[in-house]
Amino acid sequence: MATSRSPRRTAADKPALTRERVVAAALAEIDERGADAFNLRNLADRLGVYPTAVYWHVPNKTAILAEVVATVFRDVAPRRRGGEDWRDYLRKLFQRYRASMRRHPNVAPLVGAHLVGNLRIDFDFVEGVLGALSDAGLSGANLVAGYNAVVAALIGFVVQEFSPIPTSDAQEWQSAVQQRLLAVDPQAHPVLAANLPLLANRAFVLRWQNGSEAPLDASYRSFVEQVIAGLEHLREQR
Repeated sequence: MATSRSPRRTAADKPALTRERVVAAALAEIDERGADAFNLRNLADRLGVYPTAVYWHVPNKTAILAEVVATVFRDVAPRRRGGEDWRDYLRKLFQRYRASMRRHPNVAPLVGAHLVGNLRIDFDFVEGVLGALSDAGLSGANLVAGYNAVVAALIGFVVQEFSPIPTSDAQEWQSAVQQRLLAVDPQAHPVLAANLPLLANRAFVLRWQNGSEAPLDASYRSFVEQVIAGLEHLREQR
């Protein structure tokens, strides 16, 4: 009888279980099933081991999720170059983060809605942002405010863009969203109705696809420039 998973292999015919293999398998599980459906039993099945074996390498589910977030963040922070304009550094940071989330959209909710990543986020990321803002002339309370603004902006847009659509009855849900937009009353919502051809499936709250199928490239580029403009305004508040 066929099964959905390969049977657990003997020690002689499978590679040694390592922390790296556990984290890679966890990321693959989340890519396939989503963060909400992730559990240690399915992870152990993917690895071909018993769940207790996973705990030898990663102590609990929270630690595994933290490692997954850290993996996605690993190459996000660009290497800072002497003389590089702080604005260009932040533009690269935003683009690299979105590219990473585009490869692993199901991880986005973990970054945006949980603090698990705080366990393992590489301080190179933090140092890169703080260094760029220091180069911009921010210090003291303005440095803290600027840092929080960058991280919130970095994560917030992408979490919205790559929010998962319903996994059950997806077509019915998408059709319902489209029909609801077509029924917008121009008397009650004249600005929305007039701009609906521009907004439909290209604007938050008015979409039936996420960024994996309908990326918001132009909006994201504009958003990054608005963040940078806000930081330029902040550095004038000395």
